[in-house]
Amino acid sequence: YVPIIKDGKLNAIEKVQGRKRALRTLADKAAENIDDPANADVTIIHADAPEDAARLEKLLKERIPGLENIAVEYVGPVIGAHCGPGTVAVCFFGKERPY
Repeated sequence: YVPIIKDGKLNAIEKVQGRKRALRTLADKAAENIDDPANADVTIIHADAPEDAARLEKLLKERIPGLENIAVEYVGPVIGAHCGPGTVAVCFFGKERPY
């Protein structure tokens, strides 16, 4: 599933099967919600999944013209203890979402 964190609450908004489809869904949701790509700061975090993080970065650049500021970082040990290996996430400030 694709969880979204908003206002400190974790909500599963959609269920998708397969790793590639999940990464495409993350990229699509980010593309829908990033207002100003030229000034957006986007961070991809991953827990021992650098190939998936690179794939997500490529998908974001394809779907969001003008997006330049993408950082790729490892998940820290505290969050990593909760999410586990293989986790990939995209973080950004965007439009207000209804969910």
